[in-house]
Amino acid sequence: MKHWINLDLFTKLEKPYFIFLDSDKPDAATPSENHIQLAAYGLTDGTDFFITKKRLLENYIHHTALMRLVPGSIFAYGDFEHVKNLCKNYADQGLRGHIGGKNVAEKHYSSLTFDDLRMTWFDGTADEFLELYYIVRGKIA
Repeated sequence: MKHWINLDLFTKLEKPYFIFLDSDKPDAATPSENHIQLAAYGLTDGTDFFITKKRLLENYIHHTALMRLVPGSIFAYGDFEHVKNLCKNYADQGLRGHIGGKNVAEKHYSSLTFDDLRMTWFDGTADEFLELYYIVRGKIA
């Protein structure tokens, strides 16, 4: 609720804002509740907010990159699996702490290479990161 109150304040003060949220979708076909709620609030997708195509930010850490960053770990996950839970419940307790559990993004995202990021943000046709970048740049230009 605090976030919506702040949004009202930004709107009243006529200050630029932009909302970036995970889709939280369990699969590609299910509509994002985050998208539905923001649109219902009267906000415009691509102007006022951006919802990721994948479930969580953690899904933008390619499983091969995570295995490289945490030697000895074994992962295979897709765009809509709950990566935080996979990491939090990793079977090898010795590796679980190195993986980061529910904080896997905070622990490893900044260690990703350009090639790592390209594997998850670019689907071969569209670059979701550049789409987000250009929207945000347009808001502050």
